[in-house]
Amino acid sequence: MDYGFYQRMKQEDITEEYLWNTRLMPMLGYIPPQEKGLVREALSLAFDAHEGQSRKSGEPFITHPVEVTRILAELRMDSDSLIAGLLHDTVEDCGETVGLEEIGFYFGQSVQRIVEGETKFSKLPTHHPERSKGAAEEQSNCLTKSDTKAQDLQFLFLAMTEEVRIIVVKLADRLHNMRTMASMPQNKQRRIAQETLEVFSPLARLLGLYTIKEELEELSFYYAMPQQYAMTRRVVDRVWESQRIAVEAASFDLQRRMADDPYLTDLLRKVHIEISRKSLYSIWRKLHDSGRSIREISEIAQIRVILDPVKSTSCDAVGAAASERQLCYHAMGLIHSFWAPIPGSMKDYIATPKPNNYQSLHTTVIPTGLVIPNDSSNGGKVSKGKYSQALFPIEIQIKTGEMERLAQFGIAIDSWQCADEFSRSNHDSVEEDGNNAEGIITSNHVGGFPVREKEDQAVFNGRLSMSPQKLDSYSMTRRINWLNSIRQWQEEFLGTLSAKEFVACVTGDLLGQGVFVFTPSGQVMRLPKGASVVDFAYHIHTDIGNTMVAARVNGKIVPAEHRLANAEVVEVITYKGPANANIVRRHRQWLDAAQTKSARHKILKFLKENSGFMGPSDEVAVDNLLNRNNVADITSSQSYWLSIQCVDRSGLLADISNVISRYNHNILSYSGSKEKTTNIFSMNYELEGPIHLLPTLLERLSQVNCVQSWRAGCYLHNNEISTL
Repeated sequence: MDYGFYQRMKQEDITEEYLWNTRLMPMLGYIPPQEKGLVREALSLAFDAHEGQSRKSGEPFITHPVEVTRILAELRMDSDSLIAGLLHDTVEDCGETVGLEEIGFYFGQSVQRIVEGETKFSKLPTHHPERSKGAAEEQSNCLTKSDTKAQDLQFLFLAMTEEVRIIVVKLADRLHNMRTMASMPQNKQRRIAQETLEVFSPLARLLGLYTIKEELEELSFYYAMPQQYAMTRRVVDRVWESQRIAVEAASFDLQRRMADDPYLTDLLRKVHIEISRKSLYSIWRKLHDSGRSIREISEIAQIRVILDPVKSTSCDAVGAAASERQLCYHAMGLIHSFWAPIPGSMKDYIATPKPNNYQSLHTTVIPTGLVIPNDSSNGGKVSKGKYSQALFPIEIQIKTGEMERLAQFGIAIDSWQCADEFSRSNHDSVEEDGNNAEGIITSNHVGGFPVREKEDQAVFNGRLSMSPQKLDSYSMTRRINWLNSIRQWQEEFLGTLSAKEFVACVTGDLLGQGVFVFTPSGQVMRLPKGASVVDFAYHIHTDIGNTMVAARVNGKIVPAEHRLANAEVVEVITYKGPANANIVRRHRQWLDAAQTKSARHKILKFLKENSGFMGPSDEVAVDNLLNRNNVADITSSQSYWLSIQCVDRSGLLADISNVISRYNHNILSYSGSKEKTTNIFSMNYELEGPIHLLPTLLERLSQVNCVQSWRAGCYLHNNEISTL
């Protein structure tokens, strides 16, 4: 797609009328005329506000918010989102010209909230409660760029829990910036691309915006890892060229067999068969995670089978949905009857949808007995018999049009009305708009299926005239309960986590790769890859984690450090009543079992609140762990001083050294002295090691024979020391 056409235009030709008549208005047929008028007014305000401003690439700055709004219009977002897309940079870059209050006055409070969320909070001291005018200057002297960026992301995450459209507009903003990043310095390209892979692409995935996610990943891969990108592309292009004809033959064979099936013929209007390649980034990441060489690439082809059922006359929506799901299962059974699946490759996201509500059946097969059609236009040799080709796997996805619509647009579909009509015309409109992605081959009409042209046209006309809903916070968040975790963390960790630590919780625990497990009631829960049953308990609710005494996985009691795998059923066993010494001791040991930052912080808070059940050594160790000024991360290394008082005996120094070594601490320095009259030996250490292991280390020291007491502390600035 050409993203540089603005640069080839004359500046005087990029007028407000051109932007409206050519770039925006043709895409706004789905919103009512009065709302279209408000979008037109927003364009005028943005055009005037950005007058004289240019992008790094040279084109007028106004082209950026216009293209952001076009992306939002492709998602069929509501008019408030479109207006916010046009105005999202006006307050930050044109603060003297346009204010938030003015935006709220003319376009409403919803637009004002979205624009406010888009604005870089670090440039607006009023949005940082801790920054008074004087304090802001003082704080800016000690905050690094990474600290400021962490604060920006923290405020963005918190703002989006109140208004989800903030992140949808932000994703559109980031996507256009990634599309036009060629003019930036290389180091900035890589930094932005890496941040996109860590934050914005996972957010798009969690929201179900796969069209946005895949393009963000592809562009980020290109800029963040140019050498790996180029190598992966060369190999994938070569493999695709060797597989393409066979994949097209498999698609043709699949069309023919489905058209010959009487069950599908009676219940389907159409079948859409789409051939595509997997994205370069997903191929590279899969190889990278498994430690395989890029030369081992073979599974790159995908065939999407999208079923368009005959519209049910039943008023029972639940029954109609069940019938459509049954069509998907029947289609998979039909495919498996002539192409055997690779064992373990089948994934049922219909019975157990992903947390973002993605639904589909996935299976990977190795097609055999392929026949090249006589009317083949793929450039391959025509063969009357079986096509001979080296065997390779093809992933097949089976879904209904409604499921495909959700897979492409995710949370954005909540801004649409007439969802059922749109799902039936979605693929027709894709062809008519000419928006097929590169490498996609689409076949809409399968022989043997009736074609209802008049009905199709009526549906298409209805799609053009439908109007979006005005979105409220509830309608946008009812399906994305992971936002509750962000709210909960903010409430629980207020004053105990720095901005960096808070952002690390979100990016590590929510946005990273995950596993999907079940609660005993069948609810699907997503946790980070490598999470333990302790992480699961705290993910459900803080109180569940605090009262947990054991856990069962697939009906069997497992240790706390058990790492969860996909499709496991996890049951947390809790107790009723106040905390006691045994519970507190058990949770102290679970610090090692907890893999997520959020769970570890919650355990530390629980231990602090119940410090009365701990010995002095445990209590002060927890105090140190909770001190965010001294600890950057509870898994990081820290330097300590340790003084031990003990009754002298043979082998004592060796026993203590073994304890220190066992918990991954290094002895940086040591000195010792003995009081002859009392036989008390004093040991003084300087240690370095992981802070989350310190409480257990100190507890074990207390159990060493002849140790009477100890004191410990950490080194602060200017060589000061702090007593634990």
